[in-house]
Amino acid sequence: MKRKLIVVIVTLIIILIGGYYYGKENMQYQGDVSPEKVTSAKWGLPNKDTAEKWEPPTKSGPTTNEIELKSQLEDLDEQLINTRAELKLTQEKLILANSKNTILEKDLEDARDTLETLQKVLERLSE
Repeated sequence: MKRKLIVVIVTLIIILIGGYYYGKENMQYQGDVSPEKVTSAKWGLPNKDTAEKWEPPTKSGPTTNEIELKSQLEDLDEQLINTRAELKLTQEKLILANSKNTILEKDLEDARDTLETLQKVLERLSE
């Protein structure tokens, strides 16, 4: 029982030390930032240093760039719909042509069989 308790305590100490260094490393990547600034930036709240500068975002209409992008998106959507319709028509034509080709091949094979039969009959008659 004592061994389990010792193992649990040592494991917790290792986890706490690892967490400390991990947090310290993350703070270094964010630059010279205090934990208060990180917390407030994380939640999107103003902190003491930037309280005067911070203003809530205003909701304005779409920008010219957004309008242009929407227009381009609508054009591309329309092109996609037209292309899909053309593809469907082409696919139907291909299926029809393929079925006609299959029927013609069967008819040609039947004609060859008939021709061979007629040639055999003519050979027997000529003997």
